[in-house]
Amino acid sequence: MNKNYVSLYKSGKFYNAFGDDGLILHYLIGYKFLEYKQSVGFPESAFGKVKSILDNDDISYKVYDKDILLEDKKGVNKKYNTVLSKALKNMI
Repeated sequence: MNKNYVSLYKSGKFYNAFGDDGLILHYLIGYKFLEYKQSVGFPESAFGKVKSILDNDDISYKVYDKDILLEDKKGVNKKYNTVLSKALKNMI
């Protein structure tokens, strides 16, 4: 599977991003990446900031509340993998 978008999952008053998506948010925004959970979380009050950064970097994203797709924003296809590569190098 060749994924090219960040998935954000709403859970109560927080959003979470898991695996590579969490690494991307850690790299771009500086949110703490919890290695034991392989995730990044942030409060819903920061959602606008996260969307703005993803939009400015032309990274596609999808926002879910449980299994319901709330928002689907298309960015530049290759940007996800480019930023993920930088994020992985930054983790070393």
